[in-house]
Amino acid sequence: PVRTLRASEHTDETIAVPSSVFVRSAFYGDSERKQGADVTQKVKALLDGGTALRATNNLFGDPLPGLRKVLFVDVGLAWLSSKQELERGMLLDTISTAEEFELSFDIEP
Repeated sequence: PVRTLRASEHTDETIAVPSSVFVRSAFYGDSERKQGADVTQKVKALLDGGTALRATNNLFGDPLPGLRKVLFVDVGLAWLSSKQELERGMLLDTISTAEEFELSFDIEP
């Protein structure tokens, strides 16, 4: 499953991305995600460098001058994408992190 983390411009809000997830995409712009910029690579680079994520023009430029912006960071499980195809056509569509489950299968050469 994909979760969206958010922080608004002109606030003290920061986004902490847990090590158990990976950044799928990131967007900096209006609150409806209609106008703004894809900042996925920038967010990944900032996280790799240990920089705290805040919705600020200093980090992401100003794609919408005069408008308050929101930073959206979409994250997914680091060990399994939301749709991962396995051998023999098995498809795992969604696995909730709130559920306990056991997954086992044989791998033959």
